[in-house]
Amino acid sequence: MDSQSTVVNKGPILATQVSLQAADANVYALAVKHNAIRATGTANRDGHVWLVAENGRVDQFGKTAASNADGSGGTVATQAAQLAFGRHAAVHAGQWNLSSPAFTIDDVAAHVLQHSLNAGTSVDVTTTGTNGATGDLAGC
Repeated sequence: MDSQSTVVNKGPILATQVSLQAADANVYALAVKHNAIRATGTANRDGHVWLVAENGRVDQFGKTAASNADGSGGTVATQAAQLAFGRHAAVHAGQWNLSSPAFTIDDVAAHVLQHSLNAGTSVDVTTTGTNGATGDLAGC
């Protein structure tokens, strides 16, 4: 994968574990309406979805779901320099870990977080900062 790579998903992804990664670029998870990104664990592996663009941007649209083999909630990890959400984005999992240097909870992000929390997903937001600075978590 080169440093200018971009990952784009425009339909359903069904797998035991899903990892969409783009080095220094962007991840677009465009699963909308009945399309979804879904990881369901097997007997040996739990359901886990990674959406990672460490130096880029993750645009999350539609539903992302993860469940373990026993039916309990799996994990969704979203990590990027910038995070953006579409109005219909939601995560249905046991745990959703968001990590970014800074994160602003605007109206759309608040709606997505609320929808995910109402679905029973535990949400953990970590802001890491850049160049030695502390991370910022802000609301508007």
